[in-house]
Amino acid sequence: MDKTHHANSPWETFWKENPVGFNATMVQSTLFFAKNLAHELPIQADDRILDIGCGPGYLIDDLKGKCAHIHGTDISEKYIAICSEKYATEPEITLSVSKAYDYGHYEKIIVEQRINRVIMLSVLQYYQNKADVRRLILSLKETAAKQKFSCLLADIIPVKHSAIDDILSIIKHAIKKGYTLKFVRFLMYAIFSDYRKMKKNGLLQLDELFFMDLAKEENLQIEVIKNLTLHTSRYSILINF
Repeated sequence: MDKTHHANSPWETFWKENPVGFNATMVQSTLFFAKNLAHELPIQADDRILDIGCGPGYLIDDLKGKCAHIHGTDISEKYIAICSEKYATEPEITLSVSKAYDYGHYEKIIVEQRINRVIMLSVLQYYQNKADVRRLILSLKETAAKQKFSCLLADIIPVKHSAIDDILSIIKHAIKKGYTLKFVRFLMYAIFSDYRKMKKNGLLQLDELFFMDLAKEENLQIEVIKNLTLHTSRYSILINF
């Protein structure tokens, strides 16, 4: 398995620029996910977690103190700089900048940090195609021969997904939690920022059947989990390697 990174995704530059317009909605969606994660797949005190695509550390904020170790990695140097400042006095939290599709980097972290849980929240939609997702999963399978772990691929967009479903889910939550104004600002950002231009490149959509077929081919133990994330039409995949 090729452990090097592949051709750059059109989204890579966008996320490296630390798009702060997403922060308010990212905070709320991450809190929603963390709450459901605690109920469906509780974090244990001895867990050692790798957060791939950690951004400015919103999931780390919730998980710290609940487990033995967290390593956050992201392609954005700016996001990792934010995390480095926040967690400077927290020895159980380590950080790194990673290139997109740098499976070798993930393997190094998993093995050296003795990771037993990998989480990728709202990341796969920015992959270029099914082949890249397949390479990711096969590389993780190879890594599991050295260090056993589970991997949660959360917030996957299904085929024929409607963006209206996402908006309605967030509006309902925004009204309930009282951040409607922040969500309106986010929508304005999404409409007039580079995000809209980038979205023309598409967000990767994957049906559950893709993962089921891969599981059969590679003898993987997978579980489809619904309602872990704020977007009610999306789903998550848990793989126990």
